[in-house]
Amino acid sequence: MIEEQLKKILATEAEADKIEADARAEAEKIIADAHAKAKELIAQAEARAQRRLQELRAQAEADGKAEAERLTQVQEKLLQRLRKRYNDLHTKVVKEADLDLASILTLAKE
Repeated sequence: MIEEQLKKILATEAEADKIEADARAEAEKIIADAHAKAKELIAQAEARAQRRLQELRAQAEADGKAEAERLTQVQEKLLQRLRKRYNDLHTKVVKEADLDLASILTLAKE
């Protein structure tokens, strides 16, 4: 009777040990799967971040080129206005010089 109870206790302990070992193995498998999934998610996040970074770089480059083009056009317009103003002033000065020269020549003849 005691032997039977001891056998049952030992069998129960062996069964508990097996259940514990199975649970430990299952937990290790879950942890390993979680690590693998985490690595996969990190790799996906890094890939998305890299793509976004390249998109932002391309956008910044396009924006920079557009701004450079805009500034070039503004500069060209300013240069045109300056050239026109210079030509207008030059024409005015030449006309005044011609008038002064004509006046001097007229006075010289008198």
